[in-house]
Amino acid sequence: MIATNYKDISEVKLVNYKVMIVVDKAHESSVRVYIGFKNNGEEWTTNGVNTNILKASLEAIEKGFRYYLLKTKF
Repeated sequence: MIATNYKDISEVKLVNYKVMIVVDKAHESSVRVYIGFKNNGEEWTTNGVNTNILKASLEAIEKGFRYYLLKTKF
């Protein structure tokens, strides 16, 4: 588990989750997921895009935690 190596990451909170369907008549429709995070008064948003809502969600979550780790220089 990531919290084992990065203790402070357990303080990151998911504060918003929004799903939008991007309709493309020529191709398979995509799902765009926006996820808002918060930690110590700072807020940031990431997104993920895929034809599968779970994959789009995981992409957005991964980007959010990666941003936090890079910003805090773990």
